[in-house]
Amino acid sequence: RLMTAILKNYGYDFETARNGREALEKTKEYSPDLIFLDIMMPEMDGFEICRRMRADPDLKGVPLIILTAMVDLKLNVKGFKAGADLAVPKSFDIKKLIDTIRTALALKAKPPRT
Repeated sequence: RLMTAILKNYGYDFETARNGREALEKTKEYSPDLIFLDIMMPEMDGFEICRRMRADPDLKGVPLIILTAMVDLKLNVKGFKAGADLAVPKSFDIKKLIDTIRTALALKAKPPRT
């Protein structure tokens, strides 16, 4: 709920999902510019969702940020191995969160080096 309030306050258009299955379905319905995944989700965890999203050619270039209450380096590494680009703890600073979103979106928009 806090994330929803913050994103609304900063003018971001977003969709939410109650579980992993719904998150995967919504990526087909909407063309996301950025995806936040909670590690602990019903039906399948964020790591599995991340792996499935990275296997989808339509989502390969979409920044994936894992959001977790657990501050554990091993979990962050597991998230990166699953395909996450960044990890943000749930006890985030709002300014840092918004900066992370802006950076991820700017990097997505920047053409790759050849």
